[in-house]
Amino acid sequence: MTDLDLIKQKIDLIDFIGQYLELKKAGANYKALCPFHSEKTPSFMVSAEKQIWRCFGCNIGGDAITFLMKYENLEFYDALKILAQKTGVALKTKSGESSLAQKPDGKIKLYKINELASRAFHQILLKHSSAKIARDYLKKRGLTDQTIQNFQLGFAPKNRAWLTKLLIQRGFTDSEIATAGAPQKFFNRIIFPITDILGNTVGFTGRALTNKMMPKYLNTQETAIFYKSKILYGYHEARQAIKEKKVAILVEGQMDVIMSHQAGVKNIIASSGTALTTEHLKILSRIAPNIILAFDADQAGKKASRQVLALSQNFDFNIKLIRYPKGVKDPGELSKNPENWRKILKNSRYFVEWLLETNLEKIKGDPTIAQKKEIFRQILPELKIIQNPIEKNHWIHFLSIKLQIPEETIALALEKLAAQPLRRAQSQIKTPSETTTKSASSIDLLTGIFLKIPRLAKKYPALYNKLIQGYNKEGLAQLEFLVEKNYEGFADDDLEKEAESLISRLKIKKQEKIKSDFANQIAAAENQGDRKLVKNLLKKLQKKL
Repeated sequence: MTDLDLIKQKIDLIDFIGQYLELKKAGANYKALCPFHSEKTPSFMVSAEKQIWRCFGCNIGGDAITFLMKYENLEFYDALKILAQKTGVALKTKSGESSLAQKPDGKIKLYKINELASRAFHQILLKHSSAKIARDYLKKRGLTDQTIQNFQLGFAPKNRAWLTKLLIQRGFTDSEIATAGAPQKFFNRIIFPITDILGNTVGFTGRALTNKMMPKYLNTQETAIFYKSKILYGYHEARQAIKEKKVAILVEGQMDVIMSHQAGVKNIIASSGTALTTEHLKILSRIAPNIILAFDADQAGKKASRQVLALSQNFDFNIKLIRYPKGVKDPGELSKNPENWRKILKNSRYFVEWLLETNLEKIKGDPTIAQKKEIFRQILPELKIIQNPIEKNHWIHFLSIKLQIPEETIALALEKLAAQPLRRAQSQIKTPSETTTKSASSIDLLTGIFLKIPRLAKKYPALYNKLIQGYNKEGLAQLEFLVEKNYEGFADDDLEKEAESLISRLKIKKQEKIKSDFANQIAAAENQGDRKLVKNLLKKLQKKL
């Protein structure tokens, strides 16, 4: 009997899927809303007798392992390992060999290279004299030896040759090391290993120890096992706590996660070297209906919160924000007092509520008309983002009471705001004449990608300056959400390729416009019999192209 057969024999599919979905009895079977597509009437069926499941809406089905693979976005061998742990089945592997040996050959070495590098970085942090500066920094931040061990923190010394030498000695080639993300590129940095859902190391973040080193945070580039848009830092450690508490706390950085864990707040995670994506939210939606945002108390944190709020409209999350006490700017500082951390989490507020309270706190007494208008101006775009009509109506009523503004007035203002285009009116835009023939959607998407990936703006400064002239402040902010919506799950490298493609298409459109204009002029000259003008026009056309 194979490992898979033994696992199937020991697992009850109704109990197993019941941990993920709300199953209801339907004759001899059970039914539920399918987690793999949007539906209002249950089409997902589970057979207790046959121990199989099937969705008649998206026409897929299988057993326990296929369900877990699809639900958690896992490879076969990762899902097999989880089910083996649940059922107490010891997978048959060679003596001393990790479960990674059961992965497809193409990825085995990538995992092993990163695991070996992670252990080596960790040992250097613990024992090497060159890591004293890193140990002192972590101690100053308040991390205990146990926390450092739990998260396998490490240190990459100035000499980079040692790691390449170690990996080659273990049988890996230069090409394989590069394909695994080139962990030897890190030097003189504290190392934060990034793990997947099973705790396998897939990449790293390296934090600089001096202000002279740039960038401050350096991340592994995307590889066959590391997709930034699908990896949440600390998810492996936080997953069970998130499921139990039904709430995930989102923070900005790895140190925020680590210090919060040490303070006893376990259901906490961060994105890995990228802004939060719809793929991240899709992962969280499977285990938690509630999200608390604990981003830094600055403008960047506020912007990140607004982006999450916009992205979350495709899901059914309840999203709240924490309010930092005076003098505290991030979760790391909160973690110094665990009781305060828990109290602040308990008093978190919905975004509209949070925005209103933070504005009213600055006002002594009742707000003046001018102050009401300013608060209203700030909150209205947030209301516009909310798509759920029940939630939107709730906040309209809430604002009406708090600001003493009729609900009808707020609703009318929202309608007007919703009708406004992203771009300014054409009469207000001062752009080159060739842009008038470009596709507005292509321009919106290209400008949004430029805003999301600043290095593209440096690569095409003239084009970037022309593009942003066509937008007001609100329009530019909306473009970033437009990119997230149209390119959900895209890595930065993929977005760069898309930008190059958009630029190429716009250039072709520009050339077609030039050809069309000259064709009309040449035809008119030929009709007049002006051969000299025809010749000059052809020369000009060649130069233009």
